[in-house]
Amino acid sequence: LWLFIEGINRCKDVIKDNGYSVYLLGKGKDEQYLKDYIKQNGLDQIVHMVGYDKTSKYLPTASVFFSLQKLENYPSQSLAEAAACGCYLIITDVGDSRKCADESFASFIKDNPNALSEALIKYINFTDKQKEIVIHNARSFSEIHYSIEDSKKYFKKLLLSAEKEGKQHE
Repeated sequence: LWLFIEGINRCKDVIKDNGYSVYLLGKGKDEQYLKDYIKQNGLDQIVHMVGYDKTSKYLPTASVFFSLQKLENYPSQSLAEAAACGCYLIITDVGDSRKCADESFASFIKDNPNALSEALIKYINFTDKQKEIVIHNARSFSEIHYSIEDSKKYFKKLLLSAEKEGKQHE
């Protein structure tokens, strides 16, 4: 969460000046820290902590979706949903994350707030035509790559690999 909130803080003026808002879904042990950070850094006009809520309430009208895991972003139901909704994806470049998207509608970033803010500013500064292309590319990618069959193959491969690994250690 530090990466996300600090990255947003570094480009808060661009976000605000362009009329964007940021919605943080979920709850956790860092909730009070985040609330305090948001208030202390003047982010309360643009960052909204909504707690646990349905992604389906936000994704259809969202422009950008962040997936900032430390080790792996793939597979991800929320990333699949965001792509299907035409969101621009900002994803930490770890593990198999590049299976989730391609650079025609996503930025793969290093695990640092400057990279996050630069990727977000890049998207905000896209022309309307570029944003339309992002939406089209994200939806097309999701139609081609996000299927139950692909997920089944991926998880079967993981299970077989784990089973094989277990037998080697017997």
